[in-house]
Amino acid sequence: LVGKPVILIPSPNVAEDHQTKNALALTTRNAAVLLPDNKIVTHLVQETMALVSDSRRKSELSENISKMVARNADIRIAEQVIKLINK
Repeated sequence: LVGKPVILIPSPNVAEDHQTKNALALTTRNAAVLLPDNKIVTHLVQETMALVSDSRRKSELSENISKMVARNADIRIAEQVIKLINK
């Protein structure tokens, strides 16, 4: 929602690996960086420093993730919950 560049580290310990699937939805659209949990010790600092020092990449990630934002998602979800309750 805030359009910041992110490095996503999905937990491998969740049902059906849904965090990785969600992260891939962003990384395949060049809207985030994906770093597998088993790589954080060896690659997190390197990936972070590379991203911090690359203004073009940060801008690109920010722009792409901003395009994916569902504005007012909280209101839309609440409306759907209320509809379900009233059925």
